[in-house]
Amino acid sequence: AFIAFALIGGFFMPLAANATITNLTLTDPTGGEVWRGTQDITWTSTTDIGGGNNISILLSTNSGSSYSTLVSSIPSAPGTYAWDTTQSGAGPLADGSTYRIKLADPVTLLDSASVANFTDDNTAPATSLATTTGTLGLNGYYKGPAVPTFDLNCTDSLSGCLDTSYQVNGGGFSTYGATFALPQGINTLQWFSRDNAVDALGIRNVEATHSQVIKVDTIDPTVALTSSTLDGAYNAPDAINVTLTFSEPVTTTDTIIVTLETGATDRTCIVPIMTNATVGTCTYTVQAGDTTSDLTTNSIAATTGSVLDIAGNTANLIPTSNIADTSAIVIDTTAPGVFTDGLVVTDGGTVVATW
Repeated sequence: AFIAFALIGGFFMPLAANATITNLTLTDPTGGEVWRGTQDITWTSTTDIGGGNNISILLSTNSGSSYSTLVSSIPSAPGTYAWDTTQSGAGPLADGSTYRIKLADPVTLLDSASVANFTDDNTAPATSLATTTGTLGLNGYYKGPAVPTFDLNCTDSLSGCLDTSYQVNGGGFSTYGATFALPQGINTLQWFSRDNAVDALGIRNVEATHSQVIKVDTIDPTVALTSSTLDGAYNAPDAINVTLTFSEPVTTTDTIIVTLETGATDRTCIVPIMTNATVGTCTYTVQAGDTTSDLTTNSIAATTGSVLDIAGNTANLIPTSNIADTSAIVIDTTAPGVFTDGLVVTDGGTVVATW
């Protein structure tokens, strides 16, 4: 180091000192890092006296074959520089490329560089939703019989994906680990991923949160049969109500035929076309010759076409309960017998009929 002196009051006094850097060592990045945002380039340096010279920071885009100036003439102490990794000394920095850093002292020509490339990654990962099982039915629903399952697939060609998080219906985010199913009904699925790039504060590239509505209905509708007609005995031409109540709204492409057990000849009644309805009715009119001690239904069938719920699941038309389970309706069209021929004998007040 060179020290200047001046003669002041008969004495030589030191005026200034130019410190010389004797050691300069880059400590970060040395190679292999994946950086994003603002990162700290760090180094250590020593000088022959207190203080220190200014140094330059250089950037290489070709694995150290050549360097350009990232920043010039900054103090060698305290040994840190906050670098916006989206910018080079000449303008915006290409994302996804590999780089090296070199420190250089223009006075002593000491330098220190990254021993390997590091990666600059300021691009968030991308995550897609995939259906692994499930059948898409009507109105955007997944229908039965299989419960739909889903995968989340993260891609990041630069630093790679760190983790993926998702939540269902606002229930709180959890880390995705394997294929998952969604509950019955209308669901809101949200998800995002993070990659391995990190800034000086430990913050990573985070994908914007995706949100998708997924509707699931894999359960076939069922039907129960009842009657609003009061309990009792009925004869021709009485009208008997028959009510079909489905477990969820259904739509039919044609009428529904209900076949009743009414003796030698089974009678039918026709339920009109239903559109997104849970209840359908028809009327059975008692005819001569009909008979049953407890009215019940033999079968329910679509005249043609189908009986479907909103998702396209086909209704199970085997009733979960029948008219006889909740009503006591007797059909009796046979007139009682009339005594028309015979001999009446009286004996002590008792009448005995003989034929």
